[in-house]
Amino acid sequence: MYARLLLASASTLPATTDDPQSATLPPEDLSQAFEQPDVLCPACRAPVPLANTRYACCESGHEWERCSVTLDLVSVVQARTCTACERKALLKSADPVLNELLLRATCCLFCGGRWMRVR
Repeated sequence: MYARLLLASASTLPATTDDPQSATLPPEDLSQAFEQPDVLCPACRAPVPLANTRYACCESGHEWERCSVTLDLVSVVQARTCTACERKALLKSADPVLNELLLRATCCLFCGGRWMRVR
């Protein structure tokens, strides 16, 4: 969990490009240091490596967006969407610390845009 917080706080740095693939983490050895073995694909239960801060893909090929605040997988219909960069953010979490972060995130951590709730 704390690795996700570290990566999420690093997301406040200015982006260098608008290319979604530019959210990829540095070389393989660094991204492996932040992999979370407890993150499983909601569709097939396969492990989901933390190789990209915007999108996730399990070993079976299922693709998910990541929450821009917690880096959790967005597998629910109700989520917030940034009106500027279209990144998603969860509305709540089972973890009290992450839930507090989600409640306090009043704007997008990546670009400062406002949230729009999608139903």
